[in-house]
Amino acid sequence: MGVRWVPPAQLNVKVNVDASFSPVENKTSSGVVVRDGERQIMGSCPRTNYQIPSVFIAKATTVVQGL
Repeated sequence: MGVRWVPPAQLNVKVNVDASFSPVENKTSSGVVVRDGERQIMGSCPRTNYQIPSVFIAKATTVVQGL
């Protein structure tokens, strides 16, 4: 059973981020999606990051990009 997306409270937005990490290439692919309470996409951003040495740094970088 998958996880279901829950919209934010009224007048708020929700920022979702996800990333994949390649330890061989020290590279990540990440994405950010911002939605409102009506599930409308307000913005999105795919990104490739280079010279990322670990999964921890990959996740932290993606969260910062989501801000």
